[in-house]
Amino acid sequence: MGKTILSQMYDEESSDQHANSADTFANYAGLNSTVSTKPVTPADVLKMCSDLQIKKSNDYQNPHSIIRQADYYPRGVSSILDIIHAKTLRMRSVIEAIESDDAYKENFESIEDSAMDLINYASFLVSYMNGGIDGQEVDRDFLNRKVSEK
Repeated sequence: MGKTILSQMYDEESSDQHANSADTFANYAGLNSTVSTKPVTPADVLKMCSDLQIKKSNDYQNPHSIIRQADYYPRGVSSILDIIHAKTLRMRSVIEAIESDDAYKENFESIEDSAMDLINYASFLVSYMNGGIDGQEVDRDFLNRKVSEK
């Protein structure tokens, strides 16, 4: 059996031929065409999302910045849900455009890119609920409200 889609992608990424791993994944998976030509399992998608999350975290929370991941969620889980809602609206907008115009092409972020972001934001929500987000204060609840001592 030949290389998997993801192993092919990682080989090429390691040689710096592709800057955007989400686009690379979609291209290898055949997701940018009408019919996918290569099977992509849910486990493949989760692995790719995990790798993408790590790469993006290096941009958003780099060691030279005082910004921590929790800073992006001032209202805790409610802030994360707002982001998830916005991603869902974007996906709906693109799908409606495609349904009404066969020639429509996404300009920047594909449906697959947005779906992968949704998976990652869902993981952030679960992590936040369990106190696992970098920079999260232990004296605050899941909505980032100060917890009163009793």
